Amino acid sequence: MYHRLLMLPMFNGLTTRELTQIIAQIQLDFCQHADGDTLLQQDDRCDRLVYVLSGQVSIELTDATLQFILTEQSERPFIVEPHNLYGMTQQYEHSYYALSNVDTVTVSKRDFSNVMLNFPIVRTNMLNLLCARIQSQTRQLHEAEAETVAQKTVQFIRRIASTPKGPKTLKIKMETLATLIRETRLNVSTTLHSLEQQGLISMPHRGQIHIPDMQALVKAQL
Repeated sequence: MYHRLLMLPMFNGLTTRELTQIIAQIQLDFCQHADGDTLLQQDDRCDRLVYVLSGQVSIELTDATLQFILTEQSERPFIVEPHNLYGMTQQYEHSYYALSNVDTVTVSKRDFSNVMLNFPIVRTNMLNLLCARIQSQTRQLHEAEAETVAQKTVQFIRRIASTPKGPKTLKIKMETLATLIRETRLNVSTTLHSLEQQGLISMPHRGQIHIPDMQALVKAQL
């Protein structure tokens, strides 16, 4: 158990002794989720830290105006939205579903605030997570606006994605995508079919764009 916890960003740099001290003072709720289980729902109150220790998780973002749904996947250990534990909007931005057997451990906000933040390394790790997110979003805001239709499409997906890696599926009408990136539907259709011919995306169903490897799409000369 200790080995898996030490792999998580919040515990990075802690010794086994320090982790033992923390565990002795807080309540850890371990849970096993079966394939298809809902871990968390978008807009639920973020009043705890949830650590995904193992398993494959689907991360789903539903646009507030229901114009699109973006689904991503993660197989790596991660902490679910620590940036929403505090601040003006303390709600989860995504829904999380188990795509295999998933192990999680949960720490209440109270335990995290009263105990874990008393450890300098944990405070530093939390600040690093928050700063990394802010810096990533700031870089995106300062990016030059894309020029080609392909570049505009990729830039749009990158801006709504929670992670820059892995497979992603965007459910969106072609005319909606065209409106959001300020292009014509014909240009968007032509571009998407070209990307599909290059093997960078697939369109298995009407209104669905599947990206097998987001990094490969970003790195492609578009």
